[in-house]
Amino acid sequence: MSTGCPVTCAAGEQVCHVPATCDTCSGYSYCSSYSCPVYCSNDEVMCHDATTMTDSCHPKSAGCPITCSTGEHVCTTPPSCETCDGYNWCSSHPCPVYCAAHEVMCHDPMTMTDSCHNKTAGCPVTCPAGDHVCHSPPPCENCDGYNWCSSYACPVYCAADEVMLPNHMFYGGACVQYHLARLVMATTGALHTLARYTVQSTK
Repeated sequence: MSTGCPVTCAAGEQVCHVPATCDTCSGYSYCSSYSCPVYCSNDEVMCHDATTMTDSCHPKSAGCPITCSTGEHVCTTPPSCETCDGYNWCSSHPCPVYCAAHEVMCHDPMTMTDSCHNKTAGCPVTCPAGDHVCHSPPPCENCDGYNWCSSYACPVYCAADEVMLPNHMFYGGACVQYHLARLVMATTGALHTLARYTVQSTK
């Protein structure tokens, strides 16, 4: 992303700048005899203040700021997608829980409260004494992880971008990313071939 070419303006003129509107775009500057208007970049949102009658730029994820009346709560709805805007609003009641696109909402039946946690981590669990806290990673890119309790040792679960190597290489099996697994398998195969050749040569 480029800021564009610099400009030299005449005395009394304003140097105005328009930021790039996309990741591969270039911004540009120009001269104006009037005050420069407000231009926001592609990761910002333009917010208007009705009290001061001015515009300003704020991060899209945060949304436009808001001023609430005395006794009201400032509530925030996070962006529902990567390129979406956050949103702030006033409420006379406590703000509800809103989770971001990369989060999952978890309910605690003990406290009767909701909270947000990373989708890949999943909702936390509290297990009885002696139980194991087991975790199943997300099976796909947009899926949630899952945690659960087990009185037995947790089995091995691999993520969507991993493969389980057989337990003759790692005790109980092990999860390795695909490109590393191919390297390990190739190396192991070469070592086995070398071992067989060495045994045959010593006979």
